[in-house]
Amino acid sequence: MPHDERRLTDRMLAKWSAIADGIRMPRAAEIKPEAFGDDWKHCALIELDPVLWRSRLACVGETLRNRDRTQGTPQVLNDYNEGSLIRLTAARIPSVIVKRCPIVFGGAAPHGAKTMLYRAILLPVSEDNDRVDHVLGAINFRDISAAPDDAPVETSVLAAATGSDAPFMALTGGRIVYPTPRK
Repeated sequence: MPHDERRLTDRMLAKWSAIADGIRMPRAAEIKPEAFGDDWKHCALIELDPVLWRSRLACVGETLRNRDRTQGTPQVLNDYNEGSLIRLTAARIPSVIVKRCPIVFGGAAPHGAKTMLYRAILLPVSEDNDRVDHVLGAINFRDISAAPDDAPVETSVLAAATGSDAPFMALTGGRIVYPTPRK
């Protein structure tokens, strides 16, 4: 019996795995918006730079676009506000590079004047199936600002990023440190 998956992260993982044939990481040219259908509006394909915050967003879905920029202008991660969901999610990119596999995470985070509950997935992309040179990310979120005051929701970015790569990023000065290639 077919299973109708409701979670964006699970649908993205299934589509990424299909492109990868289960034996490699997909190449950036294989990541096509039409393959992801309506989910693409929650996606961003990030071309990695050795300095993480200079990484370029090659494609950005409509729900994640930086409203301060025109649609055709290439954006870098640094163009997004520090508290944005794109930046919060991008802080986990070093884990994807080191692990060379998808990661799923979520939590609550301030987003402008609102508090968002989010779930995200980061998927590695590689031209040579060795060095991660792009990351495909998908972020699903909803506003929980109107939640009752006694609701058990953590709104601190630091607490929401527990287990994140914030210490790693501080130690490397925001630079991506690539692991030694496997032999």
